[in-house]
Amino acid sequence: MNQHCAAPQHRVQFSVGNPDCRSSVWTIKAKKSDVYIFSPRFGGSVKVSLHEEPTAWRFAQTRESSNGLTRRTRQWTRPAEFAPGVTQAFPIVVPASEVRASSLPMTPAEAEKVVWVPMPTTGNAVQITVLYTKPETAVSGWPGRQSMGTKCLGMLPLRNNETVWIASHNIELTPNLARTVAWWRRAQVSRHSTRLTDDIRAALFGHDKETGLRWFIDLSMPQHAPAVVDDQSPVSP
Repeated sequence: MNQHCAAPQHRVQFSVGNPDCRSSVWTIKAKKSDVYIFSPRFGGSVKVSLHEEPTAWRFAQTRESSNGLTRRTRQWTRPAEFAPGVTQAFPIVVPASEVRASSLPMTPAEAEKVVWVPMPTTGNAVQITVLYTKPETAVSGWPGRQSMGTKCLGMLPLRNNETVWIASHNIELTPNLARTVAWWRRAQVSRHSTRLTDDIRAALFGHDKETGLRWFIDLSMPQHAPAVVDDQSPVSP
């Protein structure tokens, strides 16, 4: 993973940690020229869809309620390129504090399908980023390899000849990010009056108003908290 990128494929699964102590397991899947981001842990209730149509990028969450299933969506426009031909599409941030021991078994065959990202040091986080490159864009290895020291988790070719890259790098746990994680945990523990449990995972969905970038923060959560939360605040990781 450090020096080479896996052969092109149409699905990449990854997690931070190891089979016994881990974050959520995430899946990035390409279908034609669309890309889907989801975690099997949340079932089919949550999905980010990055469509070929740049104005139709979407977060969708389906919940059970007294009136049956309700579907909540948020739509945005593909962010501008941050370098010629390169788009930062969607980050997933995993603080070191959120990589927890899990009692949920994972078979060797299941673990072998997952790209395991090393756990960050205490007080830091791992950012896994989905990036797009245009067909005419020359890339040395993969985006950020030389400038940021990113590690490549996989690449997905699209039918429109763009390439999707999944790259990871360690980041500092900024005060904004630390406050967001602490605030959310306090709010959920208070709301649900229960202890934290290592086997319940959650994803906080948020956005940066300046760049238009959307993201997930991968969290360990109280037993009865909702699995995915749409954060209204524009706190940037």
